[in-house]
Amino acid sequence: MTVMEEYAQEKVKEAKLEQKIEIARNLLFDCVDLDTIVRCTGLSKSQLEQIKKEL
Repeated sequence: MTVMEEYAQEKVKEAKLEQKIEIARNLLFDCVDLDTIVRCTGLSKSQLEQIKKEL
C-alpha cells in the first residue's frame, strides 16, 4: 500500500468517526438513551459521556 493510499484510508476513517459523533450529538440533544446511541453508532459509553460534556 502506498503512502497516499494509507493517507486516504486514514481520512476516510476520520470522516466516518466525525459522522458518528455528529449523529451521537443529535441523538443526545433529542434525549435518546446512551445504550441506544451506543448500539446505533458503535461509539463507546465513555466517548458518549465526553460528547455529552461538550454539549
